[in-house]
Amino acid sequence: MADDSNSQNEWKSSPSCATLDSMPDQESNQLDKNLHDLRSEIDDIDLQVSTLLARRHELVIEIGKRKHTLGAQVHDDKREKFVLDRVASQGRDECAANFIRDVYDRILQGSREVQNKLPED
Repeated sequence: MADDSNSQNEWKSSPSCATLDSMPDQESNQLDKNLHDLRSEIDDIDLQVSTLLARRHELVIEIGKRKHTLGAQVHDDKREKFVLDRVASQGRDECAANFIRDVYDRILQGSREVQNKLPED
């Protein structure tokens, strides 16, 4: 059987596949700080997003009550297409647009579920 230990570890020495283990301590510490800073920014954004989603949820309930009062259908294809197209247009590229569309598709699905479960007055 051939010794594969050298071939299995060749990628580690490739400059394009540098790991924290192969970086000088100063560079590694800078990367750790940058990673920490980026994660901190994401944490701040997550709080903002969750606050906005909580407010959105309150509005979904109010809209659902209004729909029940008016006898309107919960699911509105035109409105959902409008919302999905509008939010997806905020993506900087196709990948981001698809990510946003997927997230909002789930948000809209959850909104329909909430509205469908509301008691009728």
